[in-house]
Amino acid sequence: MYGFSDHDGCWEILSGVLAPFGISPEELPDAFNVFMNVEYEAVSGERHIKEPVSRPGDYFEIRLEMDCIVAFSNCPEDALTPCNGWRCTPLKVEIYEAIEGK
Repeated sequence: MYGFSDHDGCWEILSGVLAPFGISPEELPDAFNVFMNVEYEAVSGERHIKEPVSRPGDYFEIRLEMDCIVAFSNCPEDALTPCNGWRCTPLKVEIYEAIEGK
């Protein structure tokens, strides 16, 4: 998208980490972009990645109701772009074991 050659994006990274689980790239669903700010143009179908509107400390919680294989990619934009607000920052992920009856 930004003209970088030999630079893996989210899809390539997710494909690589899910391959050991027998999940082929063709089986990957569309990414669930929680904090990525993307503007879509309905007529042309173009998409434009904008600077994020999320702020440090923003979070979301999700409850999975079945066993799942979950993979994360913190949009590997080491080449600074609007996607990461022109600077790379860490992502914290916490996964908790389910408590019976809750």
